[in-house]
Amino acid sequence: LGDTVGLALQAPPTMASIKQALQRNKKDAGSLARAAAHLLRNEGRLDPADKYAKQALKADPRELQAYFIAAEVASRKSDSSRALKIFKKARKVVDQLIEDANPPVPYLANAWLLRLAFTFCGPLGEPRIGSEVYKQALKLNMRNRPGLPSRTWLYEHLEECEQIASA
Repeated sequence: LGDTVGLALQAPPTMASIKQALQRNKKDAGSLARAAAHLLRNEGRLDPADKYAKQALKADPRELQAYFIAAEVASRKSDSSRALKIFKKARKVVDQLIEDANPPVPYLANAWLLRLAFTFCGPLGEPRIGSEVYKQALKLNMRNRPGLPSRTWLYEHLEECEQIASA
């Protein structure tokens, strides 16, 4: 993680610094490629961002942020079916991470599930899938921290999604 940490401490990373780190350290290729995809996406350079997101996922198929970047790129290029496929893969990765985690990391998994649920319910227009993911997040959350979730705008949005899905 040396290059990754060093890259994070620089302000802000450039494509040149990311490419140098990628050449020096193949071990961090997934996170470095994801950083490149993130930077390129923010610059509106969608094709190279997509290329680096795919590279990140090839290096580390559990690099969840790369799924979000790839899906956003697909969505911005009006390829909603590809974005949906990417998010379905991301959901499977989160499910596998929950299953494999020892000790479990419920809060991190819960955050990813909520992010997926929000994306399925909102931008992707898939309330049925969003509702399923939301219920999974609630179940995981309640099992590990009784009394949650709090009444936040996110939970209110997802409960509305759940009502639409069950209608």
